[in-house]
Amino acid sequence: MIIWAFQMGRLISFSNALVLLATTLGMAHADDNACRFAQKGRGSFKVTDRGEKWTYVLQPMHPRWEISPPDRHFGGYLSCKDCASASTGAGGQFYWDAQYHWEVPSYSYVQKPPSVTAVERSERRTEWLGYWVLRPNQLETRGIREGVKLGPLSGYAILYRYQLPHISEPNKPATVVGSLIVIDVKDGCVEFNASLASKPAADGNDWMPLDSLLSEVVIKKSWDADVKSPG
Repeated sequence: MIIWAFQMGRLISFSNALVLLATTLGMAHADDNACRFAQKGRGSFKVTDRGEKWTYVLQPMHPRWEISPPDRHFGGYLSCKDCASASTGAGGQFYWDAQYHWEVPSYSYVQKPPSVTAVERSERRTEWLGYWVLRPNQLETRGIREGVKLGPLSGYAILYRYQLPHISEPNKPATVVGSLIVIDVKDGCVEFNASLASKPAADGNDWMPLDSLLSEVVIKKSWDADVKSPG
């Protein structure tokens, strides 16, 4: 009986090891087939998706829009000279993400968490303005637009009114009041996020930077890993 129990224990352990191996191989195969970040450039983002290389390029179609190179935190900076109102510009950071992105601490590809919906994000009211984090008490949601499209990517945009208080005297009225539009568009592989800050429009139309962006900036997707970034 003891010998039989020992043999059964070894058999169960061996079976568990086979299940674990099969699961691991399946995960590795899934990772190989998944969309993974490859390289970023000035306005461009390269991925490998199911063994094929694709390049997404953010490209201005009008000279009023400009793209600055990426840094260690963001994919770049997007700005316009007069898209908010007469002689008033707008701008902010943008970044790309893939279904699987590279994380330095683990030296591996990690699946990004699910994106929040426009309503969930507007209720959360926590956004980046450059390197400054705006909290719920500094943001007021003014509107949501669904069905926003930039090339092959689609999603939403949220319009906020933000207020920055005195640093030394937080109980005083806000020193800076502005408009902030955040944009989140994606396909089944890549996600693009951007923030556009500007002065409040005199005529109340704070959506002007978004309207200009959608008509004068495009995202192009190409099956060519050697596509050159604009600029």
